[in-house]
Amino acid sequence: MASMPAVAGLSPLYLAAMVCAITGGATAFSHVNDSGFWLVGSLLEIDEKTTLKSAKVKGKKVTLKWNKVKGASGYEIYCKTGKGKWKLVKTLNKGSKASYKLKGKAGKKYTYKVRAFQKVENKVIYGQYSNTKSAKIKK
Repeated sequence: MASMPAVAGLSPLYLAAMVCAITGGATAFSHVNDSGFWLVGSLLEIDEKTTLKSAKVKGKKVTLKWNKVKGASGYEIYCKTGKGKWKLVKTLNKGSKASYKLKGKAGKKYTYKVRAFQKVENKVIYGQYSNTKSAKIKK
């Protein structure tokens, strides 16, 4: 049995153009978290991964520090306690800031991760989540 392009009698040049059109459309019109937006993020020079450098405790506050991501519009900070679920605790809409202080409760251990994002027209492009850092607030 012959393949569809062979049955249709299409030229190699026409087939190549059709492949480019289909893959280009799939990339340009994909969902926010699809590979198309990762491609756009790469083209816009967004580093995909943020590195969480430290989570230091002072009193009942935890100061997080991470690397600045070139082209980022802002960052999202996620937190969990114990084996709980990750929860978005703060969205920073300034891409130039690479640290943030969070309040905690005495005797609790918190684990954090961060990711950069960039706003492009009406879309938000997310980078990869950072590594995690933990901090325990003393009683």
